[in-house]
Amino acid sequence: MPVYLIHDDTVTAHTTSRGLPADALLIRSEEELAASGLSLPRLTALWNVLPGVLSKRFKTRASAVHGLWTGLQKLEPTPPPAEDSTPAISKQAQVIVLLRREQGASLDEIVAATGWQKHTVRGAISGALRKRLGLTIESTRTDAGRVYRIVDAG
Repeated sequence: MPVYLIHDDTVTAHTTSRGLPADALLIRSEEELAASGLSLPRLTALWNVLPGVLSKRFKTRASAVHGLWTGLQKLEPTPPPAEDSTPAISKQAQVIVLLRREQGASLDEIVAATGWQKHTVRGAISGALRKRLGLTIESTRTDAGRVYRIVDAG
């Protein structure tokens, strides 16, 4: 059974509710549409954005609910998103996450997290993070080695 997503001024059909925006209205039945609290003008506006329908005015909210539900039934559901459709976090973003920790990150921790060599990590911190992104990086020497940390400017 399809799930109908009402978000802003769009209505779409989906095969599952997984991965849909939390701030959208999900409708699974005519009863849910009736209980949604959408006003007659809003129901009419949603009807008028459905593909392949003629603009129409409804006299009552009940007729608008029934008409919109009938129109929703004709929508083709979009397939669910693929499991691996979310992009992996970039290595630069991983470095930033490590450096934002209160204790910062040692050179060895960053090498282990990214798979980069030490000279690449130092270059990324100096070039991409300091110069290109304008982040303030604190570097301290400890017994465990060099530790880098992003310092909040403010």
